[in-house]
Amino acid sequence: MRKIKSKLGLLVAFMFLFTLVPSIMAKASSGINVDGVKSDWTSLTPLATSPEKGTNDFDIDEFYLTNDSGFLYFWVDTKNVPNWGDEGQMLDIALNINNEDSGYDGNPWGYQYTFSGTAKKPNIHILVRIKGDTGSWVSVNKAANGSSSELFNSSDLKGSQFAVNREVGIEGKIPLSQLGLEDGDKIKAIVVLTGNNGGVHGVFDVIPRTGNQVATSDTKPETPNVLSTYTSEYTVAITGEFVPVLDSVAGPEVVVQENTATYVARLNTIDGGTTDMDASEVEWAVTDEEGNPSTLATIDATGKLTTNKLPEDATSVVVLVKATRKSNPDQVKTKKVYIVKERIPRINNDGTVTFFADHDGDTLFLVGSMNGWDNTGIEMKKNSNGIFELTIKLEPGTYQYKFLPVSGSWDGDFTDPLNPVIMDGNSAFTFTADDVENGYEISPEEEEPGTGEEPG
Repeated sequence: MRKIKSKLGLLVAFMFLFTLVPSIMAKASSGINVDGVKSDWTSLTPLATSPEKGTNDFDIDEFYLTNDSGFLYFWVDTKNVPNWGDEGQMLDIALNINNEDSGYDGNPWGYQYTFSGTAKKPNIHILVRIKGDTGSWVSVNKAANGSSSELFNSSDLKGSQFAVNREVGIEGKIPLSQLGLEDGDKIKAIVVLTGNNGGVHGVFDVIPRTGNQVATSDTKPETPNVLSTYTSEYTVAITGEFVPVLDSVAGPEVVVQENTATYVARLNTIDGGTTDMDASEVEWAVTDEEGNPSTLATIDATGKLTTNKLPEDATSVVVLVKATRKSNPDQVKTKKVYIVKERIPRINNDGTVTFFADHDGDTLFLVGSMNGWDNTGIEMKKNSNGIFELTIKLEPGTYQYKFLPVSGSWDGDFTDPLNPVIMDGNSAFTFTADDVENGYEISPEEEEPGTGEEPG
C-alpha cells in the first residue's frame, strides 16, 4: 500500500523512522504478549485518547499501535464497558492507510454512524464483538471502491490473536501480510465503541474524542453520528531480519486421568503462521494455576504429559503446561489443560460424538456451531438413567455448544456442567482423527441414542 516518494521524502521518512527505532525495537525484541494485560504497553505513547466519558458513561480511553517484523499490534483501554453477555458491545477500529480513500464511509455491520466527515475514508475495519468478560467474535474487513468485504473472522483468524479483558482493555495482533502492510506505511485510526443493535445504536464513545460525534443516548439517533477526525499517524517500521519467537504450546486441552498426551512448542513465522520448535530447545514443566509444581501430572523432556488419578471429590482439575525456550528463558508460553475423570462430550470410534446432560425438564435440545446456532436445536432423549443423551456424526474440528430447554427459545440456555472448557461463553471441545481412532468403542448391541445423523 506504499506510495511512491521522492528522494527528499524518503530521506525525511528515514530520519523520522530512525527516531522511532529504539521504542519499536524494544517491543519487537521482547514481544507483546496478547493476554489482555496492559503492562506491555506502558512504555509506549498512545496515538490518541478520549478523556471524556461517552453515552451513559460508557468509556474507552487510550489507543496504541506498534509492530514487529511480522505483526501489527493494538491496545484499547476499556474503562467502562458493561457485560451484556454473548451479544455485548462492539469495537470498530477503523484504519486509514497512507491517506488513501476507500470511498466507503459506512461500517461493515451497519451501525448508526458514518465516516462521511473524513477527507479520506478508512481502508480497514477491525470489528470486535465483546462476549461476556473475556470472550469475543472478531471480523476483519477491507474497504475499497466504495464497499467493504470480509478478510477473515474468528472461525479462522489467519494467524491473528485477540484478547478481551472487559474491565481493562482489548488487545490484538494481526499479521502484516493479512492487512497488506509494508515498511513505511502510515496508519491513522478512529476507534468506535458502539452497542449490539446495528439498527439502533450509534457512537457510545470514540478515540479521538475531539472532532467526532457521540450519541446523546443509547436510542437511535435522528441521523447517524458523523466521524471526522483520525488519530495522529503511526508509521510501520520493519528493521532487521525476521527472528521467530516462541508463540504457543500446541496439544490437547482436555486429558483424561491416568492417560498421556503430547505437547509441542510452536515458533511464529513471518507469514503469521507457526511451526514446530526443535524439541531440544524446550524446557517443559507442569504446574497448578498458582505456578506450583503439579501433583496430578508430570511432563518429560519430549513434551509427553502423564496424568495421575484425580481425587475422589474432583471431576476436573486445571494444570498449566509450560514451555520455556532454553536459548532465551524470557520466552515462556503456557497452555491451560483440563484433567478430567471422563471426557465429555464422548468421542466414539465410529466418528460420532455423544452429548450428556442432566436436566429436570421434559425436553432438551443441543444447539451450537454444529447446527449453525439454529435455536430450533437438535432434540436429545433421556436414556435409561434419566439423563438426556444425543449421539451425532461430526467431522473432526472445534465446536461450541449449549443446551436449550425449549426448542426455538434461548430462555434458560446453559453450558455443559460436565465439560470444563469454555470458549466465548459457550461449552467447547476439539477432537481429531486420532481421537476417533482411539475413541469409545460402541458395541453392536449398544443402543445409540439420538438421531445418529449428521445435522444439516
